[in-house]
Amino acid sequence: MKFTKTLNEAIAPRPGKGKPLTFRERLSKTINESVLDWPRATLAPAVWDKVGKIYKLKPELKKRMLADIQKIPEELRKGLYLIGSICTYNYNDRSDLDVHLVPLDGTPTKDIDKWQQVAKEKSGSLIGQHPINYYLHDPGKHPYADSTYDILRDKWVKWLPIKKINLEEYYEKFREIVDAIDLNRAELYRDIVDLEELRDAYENASPRVRDDIENEINNKIDEINEEIDTYISFNTELKDKRNAALHSGFPDEDARSSLPDNVIFLLIRKYGYGSLAKALKSLRKEKEEISSPQDMKLIKKAFYTREFIERIKKF
Repeated sequence: MKFTKTLNEAIAPRPGKGKPLTFRERLSKTINESVLDWPRATLAPAVWDKVGKIYKLKPELKKRMLADIQKIPEELRKGLYLIGSICTYNYNDRSDLDVHLVPLDGTPTKDIDKWQQVAKEKSGSLIGQHPINYYLHDPGKHPYADSTYDILRDKWVKWLPIKKINLEEYYEKFREIVDAIDLNRAELYRDIVDLEELRDAYENASPRVRDDIENEINNKIDEINEEIDTYISFNTELKDKRNAALHSGFPDEDARSSLPDNVIFLLIRKYGYGSLAKALKSLRKEKEEISSPQDMKLIKKAFYTREFIERIKKF
C-alpha cells in the first residue's frame, strides 16, 4: 500500500466517506477531562522558585540557558523569553521550556538562518523531565504569549496563570490528522507481522518457491521503509507548523490564528504519536534503511518506547 508524503494530501477529503457520528462525543469527553492539562497548585518546581508571591526562574536554570546560547552572537539574543504552558499552572511533567531569542532590528535573515541550526542543536536537554527548546525569531517580532517571562530581566512580561481553551474548533482537524497517522501506523505494524511470517516461510520453504518468497520479502521491506518515512514526515510537518506559529510571535491580535497548529501538535504528542516518530528517527540514524527481516527487532523496539511502557505501567 502506497502512502502520500505530505500530511495535507493524506487528510484530503475522501468522496463518499461519512464522518463518525460518535467521534465528537468521544474526543470531547477525552479532551474535557484533561483540558490538555489540568491546572496544578503551583508552577513547575523544577523550573521556578516562589519568592514571596511571585515566581522567579531558578538562577541555576537561567545560568544554564545562557551557557547554552553563549556561542550565538550577542546581537541575535538581545531579548530572551520563556513562553508556553510551563509558564502557567496548565503544564504536565513533560511540558517543554520554549526559550525564544529575539535579534536586534535589522539583523539579516541569512544570519538568523545560520544560527537557527545552532539553537536547534542546543535543544533537547532536560530539566527534570522538561525538554528545553531554543528558537530564533525574526527581528522585531516578540514572542508575547499569554504568559511570557523575560529571562534576562527576571520578570514577567505577561502572566495568565490559568488558560482556558475552547477546543471545539480543533475537533475536525484533529480527527483528520489522527485518521491519517493511524492508517499509516496500523499498516506499518501489519507489514511487520507479514514480514516475520514471510521470513518463517522462507526458512521452511522448498528451494523451488524460495525465489518467489524472497521477492515478496523485498517488496514488503520497501513498503516498510516507505511507511517509516511517511510516519516521520507526518510528525515533522506538524512540528514545523507548530514551531512556525511559535516563531512568528504571539501579539494579541494574532494569537487566535497562531494557536491551532500549536494545540493540535500538543494533542498529537499527548496521545503518544510523537514518541513513535522520535523512536523511528533514532532507528533511521542507527540504520539508514531496513534491509532484511532481521531488522524487525529494531522496529519493534521503536513501537515499544520507554514512554509507552511507563504509561502502560500506570494502569
